[in-house]
Amino acid sequence: MDNLTFGVTIIVVGIGGSTACLLLLSLVIGILKKLFPYKHDEDKKGMESGRC
Repeated sequence: MDNLTFGVTIIVVGIGGSTACLLLLSLVIGILKKLFPYKHDEDKKGMESGRC
């Protein structure tokens, strides 16, 4: 295998691996968001607007 073919192979494998990891991470985050949904707290709403 010449250097050009090896370089292109490494690039394709690297980009594919990065894309697969990002896809897996986004799926895990989506599942966690469904398992543990964000709850709005009424006490914190007044504090965020700057009013005490």
